[in-house]
Amino acid sequence: MSMQNESASKHSLMKGKNMRLLIERFRNDTFSTFRVGKQIGLSTGGAKKLVDEIVEGGLLVRVPPVRLYAQGRTPLNYALNKDYGSILIVNYAEFAVTLRDLTGTVIASAPMPVGRIENEHIYKTAQIMRDMLAAHPACKLMAISIAFVGRINKKTCSYFSGQFCSCSIDLEQYFRGEFGVDVIIENDLNFALLAERRGGVISDLSKDNHVVCLLSIGRGVACSIMIEDKLYTGANGIAGEIGHNSNLGEPLGRTVESFIEWDTIRDTISARQAAGEKTGLPADFTFADAVAAYQADDPLVCDVVDGTTVYVAQLIGNMVLFMDFDIIILSGLVVAFGDRYVENVRAALKKILQAHNNYLQTDIIVSRGGEDLIEYGAFEAARDVVFERFIEMCVNKETNNKEEGKQSI
Repeated sequence: MSMQNESASKHSLMKGKNMRLLIERFRNDTFSTFRVGKQIGLSTGGAKKLVDEIVEGGLLVRVPPVRLYAQGRTPLNYALNKDYGSILIVNYAEFAVTLRDLTGTVIASAPMPVGRIENEHIYKTAQIMRDMLAAHPACKLMAISIAFVGRINKKTCSYFSGQFCSCSIDLEQYFRGEFGVDVIIENDLNFALLAERRGGVISDLSKDNHVVCLLSIGRGVACSIMIEDKLYTGANGIAGEIGHNSNLGEPLGRTVESFIEWDTIRDTISARQAAGEKTGLPADFTFADAVAAYQADDPLVCDVVDGTTVYVAQLIGNMVLFMDFDIIILSGLVVAFGDRYVENVRAALKKILQAHNNYLQTDIIVSRGGEDLIEYGAFEAARDVVFERFIEMCVNKETNNKEEGKQSI
C-alpha cells in the first residue's frame, strides 16, 4: 500500500469513528454542533462538517432552536430524522409485530397468531408485516429485528428447541428475501441484555473490560453473555443455554433448571403441603400467591424458596469460575421474590468464592425487567445496523468522489 493510499485509509477509519461517536450522541437526544463536538472531542468546525454531511444524507434534521441563555446566539439544534426510515420488530416472545420510526415512536402494531411456529405461521406473519407497511407507505423500511424463544443454529438455521421445532424456513434468509433489508435475529434474552446495556441496569458502565451475564430463572434457565460491550453468542449462535446442564453434583438426568425454576418450587411446595405441612397458601396457589407468602415469612414457602438459592449460587459460582463474569444480572420470575431471595444468593455465592481464596469479585444485580426489554433491545440492534449502513455509505461516497477526482485529472 502506497503512503497516499495508507493516508486515505486512515482518514476513512477516523471519519467512520467520529461519525459513529457523533450519531451515538444523537441516538436519544438533541444537540447543537458545538455541544456534540465538545462531547466527542471535535472542534465546532469539524463537528459542523460531519453534522452537515449527515443532514445531507437525511439521518439528522434541524429542530426548532431552544435558547439556553438570555444573551448570545441561539444554537442550531439537530436530532434524528424520524422520517429517515422505519424498523419492523417481530417479537415471537410476545407474538407481536411492531413498526417504529427511527426515534423509537410506535407507528403501528399488530398481534401474531399465538402457538407453535410452523411454516404457515411465518407466511402469515410476513403478510401482517406487508399489510402494516402498505398502510404506512411513507415509512421506508430499513431493517427487521426478530426475537425468538429457544435455540437456533445461525450457521445452519437448524432449530434445536423451543417454538420453531416444527419450522423448516430459514428466518433470516426468508425475511431478507421478502423485504430486501437487513434482518437481525437473536433470542429474546440476548435482546434483553442489549436493552439493559443501552437503557437498563448496566447503561452507566464504561465501554470496555466488562464481562456481563444476564441470568434468567423462571420456567427454565438460560443466560445471555456480553464481553467488552458485544454480545457473545458462540460459534453457532446458541451460547447461554445452561439450563439443561447437569453439573450440580447430582445424578445425571437432573438438569440445572430442575433445581431452581418456578415449576420445581411450585411442585415442591405442593407436595409438602399435601403431606400436611402448614402454610397459608391455598391448595391451588398461583405464583403471585407464593411471592406474597414468601414476603410474609410463610415457613414452608421460605424453606423451599431459600433452599433453591443455594443451587442458584452454585450455578453462578460455576459460571463465574469458568467465565470470570464481573456482573451477573438476575432476571426472570424469581426476582419477584425480592431482596431476601437476592441477598441469599449473594451470601451463598460469597461462601463459594471464598472457598477459592476469594480472588474473584462478582456483583449480582437485579434486572429492571419488563416485557418491553426484548422489544427495546431488538429495536436498538436494528438501529445499530441502520447507523452502520449510513456511515459506510458516507465513507464510501467520499472515497469514490476522491477516486473520480483523480481520474478526471
